Amino acid sequence: MIDDYRDLWLFSRGRRLQHERYEVPRNPGLSVDLATKHVRDRDGGWHPLGDLIVSGDALYYARPVDDSLHFSYYERWLVPARGLVFSRPRFHPHIEAAFDWYIETDFTSIDGQCWQVRDGYLDLEVWEGSRYHLDDAHELAEGLAAGEISVSETVHALEALGRLCEALKRTDCSVRTVLAEYAPGLPL
Repeated sequence: MIDDYRDLWLFSRGRRLQHERYEVPRNPGLSVDLATKHVRDRDGGWHPLGDLIVSGDALYYARPVDDSLHFSYYERWLVPARGLVFSRPRFHPHIEAAFDWYIETDFTSIDGQCWQVRDGYLDLEVWEGSRYHLDDAHELAEGLAAGEISVSETVHALEALGRLCEALKRTDCSVRTVLAEYAPGLPL
């Protein structure tokens, strides 16, 4: 059975601080409207963007996060050619960062001034220059079983993840180096 809730654990010095359970629509995706400089983020709400840059076939946006207990600012890089979305949250000062980067296998389509992203289910939490952790593999299996993701999309997500892991291995887990290669011309 697919759970309509996600669990979020916050960590501090290796200890779990707080557990939250919040309702999230399954496979919510996101949309970036270049014309209005707004994003319908994964939380379902529309938010103004502080920065929005398109370079080649990749997009960068950043926005303040006013309604989060955990983050004050969020940056995201959409890299459709690689099937990936890179995210870097800025944690509030009272929260010790659980990770440096969150990378998702996703499917991005571009229709004029609108970039649409659908979830590819597989996610990596990355500690810059150190290590990574695969997250949500069970969601991929559940999504495939429920028909929410096709077999060909599953293969695409797994291939994107495999290429990303090889790139992280080659760069000693430097997401900054990988992003410079995957999305030249965008801020790091």
